[in-house]
Amino acid sequence: MSKKKIVILVVIVAVIAAPIVYLKTKKKASTVTYKTAQVTKGTLVATVSGSGNIVVNDSAKVNPSITGTVANLKVKLGDTVKKGQTLFTITNDQLDITVQKANTAYLQAQQNLVNAQASYATAKTTYASQTGSTGAAKALATLEQAKLDLVKSQAQLTQDQTALAANTSDAVLQQKVVLDQVTITNNQNAVTTAQTAYDQLVAGTGSAITAAKSQLSAAQTNVEAAKQNVTSALADLNSQKTTAAERTVTAPIAGTVTTLSIANGDTLGSSSSAASATGSSTSPIVIQNLDTLKAVVSINEVDIASVAVGQKVGMTFDAVSNLTLTGKVEKVDTVGTATQGVVTYSATIGFDSLDAKVRPEMSVNAVVTTDVKQDVLSIASTAVKSATDGSSYVQVLVNGAPQNKTVTTGVSSDTETEIVSGLTEGEEVVTQTITATTSTSSSSTNRSTRTTGGSAIQTFGGPGGFGG
Repeated sequence: MSKKKIVILVVIVAVIAAPIVYLKTKKKASTVTYKTAQVTKGTLVATVSGSGNIVVNDSAKVNPSITGTVANLKVKLGDTVKKGQTLFTITNDQLDITVQKANTAYLQAQQNLVNAQASYATAKTTYASQTGSTGAAKALATLEQAKLDLVKSQAQLTQDQTALAANTSDAVLQQKVVLDQVTITNNQNAVTTAQTAYDQLVAGTGSAITAAKSQLSAAQTNVEAAKQNVTSALADLNSQKTTAAERTVTAPIAGTVTTLSIANGDTLGSSSSAASATGSSTSPIVIQNLDTLKAVVSINEVDIASVAVGQKVGMTFDAVSNLTLTGKVEKVDTVGTATQGVVTYSATIGFDSLDAKVRPEMSVNAVVTTDVKQDVLSIASTAVKSATDGSSYVQVLVNGAPQNKTVTTGVSSDTETEIVSGLTEGEEVVTQTITATTSTSSSSTNRSTRTTGGSAIQTFGGPGGFGG
């Protein structure tokens, strides 16, 4: 048996390194420069800004309270009027009838009072006669006279009876005796009545006194009621006259007619001020005193504490270019308004002088001078930074590198901040840091070798290369 020699070719493949990679790297180089400014000494003006609108401080709406038809309209839009000047009249004849009725009622009330006062005077006299000393004296005199008349009639009877006894057949004497007896009876009754009246009068409990007292009280009540009726009737008469007088509509203030929504022939109703041909339901006339224009601006809650009455203000207007007016703060509201989480307070500003181009409702921007400090150190507000502990600091350059320096600040304007301590005049502080960046590029190629038997193949790869 022969041996077969088999030759095996062994191929060893070795992969060294990764596929070729073509690398590009960019290196960034930064250059930092610092912008500085000197600490200066001078005047620092602290201000607060706000915006708002122009309003009219003295304005009046003309709203007649009576119904009727507009007549004799004497003004037009834009006219200047004086206080009390006639604007128009209202036709309403029914008001004259109402006044006449009220006047008749007043005259009747006056006559009723006269009658009541007369009745009271009579009742007072009657009561006085029943209760006063004069009444008692009269009653006593009546009683005494009745007693005297009784005595006289009794004496007369005795005399006539004596005569009749002497001549019993005398018919005349017989008749006289009968009449004397009747007279005595009447006189006895008169004495009894007078005695009773006198006793009742003295005791004060007699029916006459009670009746007189009741009549006096009723008469007094009637007088008071009549007086109240006169007062009420007079008030109603005056009210009706006032209402009738409103048919002549006058200007409540002096100013300019800024709203005119009526015309002759329009009907004024009780449910709306005016129903004009245009269907307007606004006030028929609005008068505004344009000499009383004010600016009302909103100040942020952060700044409002520094705003006070009397501070000077500069104002500009969106609708009027190149116009700046001055004024003073006249009022600062104590209650703020929150809008979307932002709280503002209104400040009212009066003008030092007005310009004809400024009109109601225009937008206004106001700058309020809250403080003016003379001869103080200050720097640009951009140079002042806040530390985590709440203190303030600035940066100064030492050998070209910034270093922090603690400062104490005072008031601030829009651009400058007062330095109370920590810096001296002329020192340079960093107001801005400027960083400039430049870029550089480099490339490299990695190689890999693949071996097959005794041969080696070299390949190149990477972005933009080949064999990849």
